[in-house]
Amino acid sequence: MSRVRADRFSDREGSGAPRFDAGIVVAGVSTFSGNVSIAGTLTYDDVTNIDSVGLITARSGIIATGIVTATSFHGDGSALSGTGIAGVSTTGHTTLNTLVSAGSTFKGDVYFATAGTPQSHGSLLKQSSALVASATSGNLNIELKNGNVLLFNSTSNGNSAFYVNFRYDSTTALSTQTNTGDVITATIIWCSTGTSSYINVVDIDGVTQTVNWVGGSAPSDGSGSNKFDIYTFTMFDTGAGWTVFGNQTKCS
Repeated sequence: MSRVRADRFSDREGSGAPRFDAGIVVAGVSTFSGNVSIAGTLTYDDVTNIDSVGLITARSGIIATGIVTATSFHGDGSALSGTGIAGVSTTGHTTLNTLVSAGSTFKGDVYFATAGTPQSHGSLLKQSSALVASATSGNLNIELKNGNVLLFNSTSNGNSAFYVNFRYDSTTALSTQTNTGDVITATIIWCSTGTSSYINVVDIDGVTQTVNWVGGSAPSDGSGSNKFDIYTFTMFDTGAGWTVFGNQTKCS
């Protein structure tokens, strides 16, 4: 094996860097005090950290098996999958396999995908709900922060007409969480202990609403005999107030 010992290498003219047309193999640690330019492909394995003060462009994508931490993302987020992000804001088509988010805004189509080709149907779309097992009577404050579907399944619910007041939580008005044109749908499943147990008045943030009831009139009775009545309310934020549609379905 031959060995060349030298402090510096240069080209033949002594004014530039030497060329290694057939490549160079370095078995030890190399230190470069200047810039390194690579015209071809740089391939490396077992890299623990990449520390870059500039922008890293991965043209074929990035596959991360651990945690990705970033102060900001650039782009429309159209290919994000498996994310658990405190807030995502995208414009345009967005495809997500999994999203756990404390508050996200999507402007455009959102596709929840199963394995394989993304699709807008056939996947499992879940939302939060609240189960109220204890006896309930009188007027109800419905806090939509806890979910848009509420099941009151106690057989000891009161036997009288009552009203519901929709709000975000006990200290936050629902109107502060919506913008003009937003729509909210809430479902109340009520165990009707008697025929006099039914919802006949709807408030939002403590203000009584004019409800457009399916069938033209407000409910006048419940199913009774501990059967369930399902109330669905669709609430449109008009900017100047709310437009509310209501429906009662008896599970007799």
